[in-house]
Amino acid sequence: MTYPKYKYHATEPPTIVHTREEESALGNAWTNSPADHGIITCPSAEQIDPTVMPTIATTTPQRRKRRTTQE
Repeated sequence: MTYPKYKYHATEPPTIVHTREEESALGNAWTNSPADHGIITCPSAEQIDPTVMPTIATTTPQRRKRRTTQE
């Protein structure tokens, strides 16, 4: 594994480890992703509270119509 890297905990702020020994010393409660603890870092449109960000939550991208070739 490449170092340095971030480690995440359910209740502690993220930390950076520089060696395998530092990573091992943190223990099993620290993971490689905040998602492992149910922490949302980049919500999908469905996860956004519409009262906070109504434009994003209610806007859907417009799809371009497929061009058809005519003979």
